[in-house]
Amino acid sequence: MNIAFLGRQWLPHTFERINGLKANGHNVYFFSWPMEKNINHKNLYLLPFPFSLKLINLIRYFIPNVLYIRKIIRKYNIQVLHIMGIVNGIYALFLFPAKVIIEHNGSDILLLPQKYWYYKLYYKLIYPFCSGIIQDSDVSKQAGIKIGAPTKNNEIIDIGVDFNYFNPNIKKGFVRKKYNIGKNQKIVFHARGSRELYNSDIILKSIPNVKKVFPDVIYFFAGYYDENNPYQKIVKKLNVQKNVIFLGKIDRLRMLPKYYIDSNLVISIPSSDSSPLSVYETMACMTPIILSKLPWLDLKFSNHDYMSVEPRDSISLSKKTIEALTSPNLRNAEKLYNVVLKDINSVRETKKLEKFYFNLI
Repeated sequence: MNIAFLGRQWLPHTFERINGLKANGHNVYFFSWPMEKNINHKNLYLLPFPFSLKLINLIRYFIPNVLYIRKIIRKYNIQVLHIMGIVNGIYALFLFPAKVIIEHNGSDILLLPQKYWYYKLYYKLIYPFCSGIIQDSDVSKQAGIKIGAPTKNNEIIDIGVDFNYFNPNIKKGFVRKKYNIGKNQKIVFHARGSRELYNSDIILKSIPNVKKVFPDVIYFFAGYYDENNPYQKIVKKLNVQKNVIFLGKIDRLRMLPKYYIDSNLVISIPSSDSSPLSVYETMACMTPIILSKLPWLDLKFSNHDYMSVEPRDSISLSKKTIEALTSPNLRNAEKLYNVVLKDINSVRETKKLEKFYFNLI
């Protein structure tokens, strides 16, 4: 098939989709808005004008960008145009004859319509022009249907873990050597970034209690993309400067596995989530993880034990962290690894995506 994606360059999950389809022999193109520093990617096609939320720019930029995409659709006989995030879905109205697929991202469908009433109207406008809808969990699927998403050609297709990169056989020791961390020191890792949604402040507030048991514990904070770090003052106020290292943006495939494999514990406690790939990648490395109690967990792991806390409870988090670092349940980590290996791997999910496309064209 000839397939194209439309999305922001900094969203890593687009490349996960693209790489899986290319590995299966499809021709895949990627349309995106230009940035100051563009990603070096062989099949990246930059739209004439950048992404902008200013109304005057939306009006000025939209038509030239649409015409450019339509030109490439005709040139390469693109059969499927996969839009990452329904916020970008306005393009769906103009991209025929390609079959347009909308992929709901967690925040797009779970948070924005609740916070801003007009997003519901915007989404209702887009849905009739789509040939299909996909998302990574039933939580997101039901949220979309509640707003007006079609029930036909509406499927749950996860990104899935690439076990070539994330697995328990990764060589250990890179992180400990780089930061001169002793083999008996505990490492706790948070990879979700510094947005308020991910509750980094709660993780930081849990550290003083954890320090009482593990005085030399090291917490790493990282993200997939560049962000401002608003937490330096909290670190100083809590007097945990020696225990916290902010890594900023790190390379997902080259560096993240090294941090997962060297960590004694990963913490992922957002206030909202759909089906987080970073959690599955942690499980694929067989590293223990603490999660926030959210609906998606029971849908994915209803028959399995997992460590969880309320997302805004630093006291419970500190207790759970001490428990996990004192007596890590490696047997449970192995069970969660097997769930991901069997049911949430990228090879399996790419095949589901292929089948979905073929049923539409």
